[in-house]
Amino acid sequence: MSERGGSRVQRWRSARLGFGAIMLLLVALVALFAEFIAADGPWLVVDDSGVKFLPELTESQASEPQADAFMLRPWIPCGPRKACEVGPNAPPSLRHPLGTDDRARDVVARAVYGARTALGVAFAAWFLALLFGALFGAGAAMFGGAYDEWLARPVELAQAFPTVIVVLIVVAVSPEASMISLALAV
Repeated sequence: MSERGGSRVQRWRSARLGFGAIMLLLVALVALFAEFIAADGPWLVVDDSGVKFLPELTESQASEPQADAFMLRPWIPCGPRKACEVGPNAPPSLRHPLGTDDRARDVVARAVYGARTALGVAFAAWFLALLFGALFGAGAAMFGGAYDEWLARPVELAQAFPTVIVVLIVVAVSPEASMISLALAV
């Protein structure tokens, strides 16, 4: 029994596992705090009217801060959808580390917010797989026989196609695919 536990410890001490866990944590933190990395407006404004935290998100009508207001701005001054002042296809700089695309949108801002979307789709797919797997697995265990065989065929059919192909088909059929449709495809 100690031999089996020892191999588990060796796996946790694996450099690749540790590196992967750290990278996943970093991507999750970047996605979670996207507004602090790239946004159109400041994330903290202190002026005569008081302290405003993330005014672009919390106020329905974002007002222009006073000239003498204290502001903390994100590192990248452009959101993922708004065109930046530097123009299209700008080269990398300190304010735009990967430059801008052909529509003058910051590439890092789009990657940061894209990480949020990708992690959201992955989490939704994981949750749906857990939910349906538990329900159908419990049903197959309880009823067995023909029901078990009937459930095994769609699973085998789904495993026959690579996930990437299924997702590409979903996107081709519906170019404006929602997060739920992508999660179901995954």
